[in-house]
Amino acid sequence: MVVGYNSIECMNAPARVYMYGIYSTKEEAIQRQICLSGKDLDTPLVETQCMYGINGMISWVRKVSLGDINPGIDIRQIRDHS
Repeated sequence: MVVGYNSIECMNAPARVYMYGIYSTKEEAIQRQICLSGKDLDTPLVETQCMYGINGMISWVRKVSLGDINPGIDIRQIRDHS
């Protein structure tokens, strides 16, 4: 799952975090992150799976299982759960 927010749009307000897709592989998720970043990364934080694009988009990958999630996942956590 790829989630993220635009840091420029929320400079003086809470971030509005969105889910941008669910992918079968980690590689597909990373390609989506690159697309969201405008294809130009300012700081790829590989150890946390977090990417910061020069367009202000911050996104990260979260591994999830298919089906119900109970309890729900706090998507603000950026640790790698793969």
